[in-house]
Amino acid sequence: MRRLLILFFALLPTACGPELYTVDVTGDRRIDAGYRPGETWRTKFDGVLIQDKPDSRWELWTEADLAGQQPARRENVPAGSTLRFVRLSYLFNSEHPPVEGGTPEMIDALAELTYPDGRRRDGEVVVLPRRENARRIIGTSLLIYPPNETFLERVEAGK
Repeated sequence: MRRLLILFFALLPTACGPELYTVDVTGDRRIDAGYRPGETWRTKFDGVLIQDKPDSRWELWTEADLAGQQPARRENVPAGSTLRFVRLSYLFNSEHPPVEGGTPEMIDALAELTYPDGRRRDGEVVVLPRRENARRIIGTSLLIYPPNETFLERVEAGK
């Protein structure tokens, strides 16, 4: 009986699927590129907030990013909306930890979204970077991408 219980608990994570973890890396000094907490950026043209399944996080995409995708939910984001970045994090699952040589994981930038009419959206949204010229953080499989300056423009403090 004891062997059966040990086998059951050993196989339980596999049977239930991998666990998903979120790690906040806002203060990590190795992250010296991409969007930064405290910065404000403005959309140059309309964007789209998407959720790939109910109760998942909202992500800000461009229509070009969305081509061919069928998200569970979507909301339009008008040009002139602002994003104030509040934190950086990454997701990984228990089968693929972010170790050197492991599955690449993108660092996410989370922001508070304010529409041009001044309304603030509840909760944080993940803002997609430009998906090129990634830099790997030494000793990990984490990737830092530069901001998407085609879609967003940086707003200087006080403007």
